[in-house]
Amino acid sequence: MSEMKQGFYVVGLFDRVFQKRRRRDDGTETVSDHVGLLIRGEEGGTQVLSVRTKNPALYSAYKRDQLVQIKVEVGAYKDYVFYQDETCRR
Repeated sequence: MSEMKQGFYVVGLFDRVFQKRRRRDDGTETVSDHVGLLIRGEEGGTQVLSVRTKNPALYSAYKRDQLVQIKVEVGAYKDYVFYQDETCRR
């Protein structure tokens, strides 16, 4: 197994790649690509996690329910926590 770089990683089952559309107050619409992961907790609960990406083609080879590990950057805005992969670096 290759050596992991330092950072935050999310491990889960790959679900799908999808797009989120958001309409701003001025009427413009933005579209962003996301990777959906199923995260199973120790207490038996399942959570769907959305990781933003700028390159959805990176995930085209993954099969549904395949175990994946993605290095993410974690951010927060007000009470909302969001995750984005390495392709979203500024």
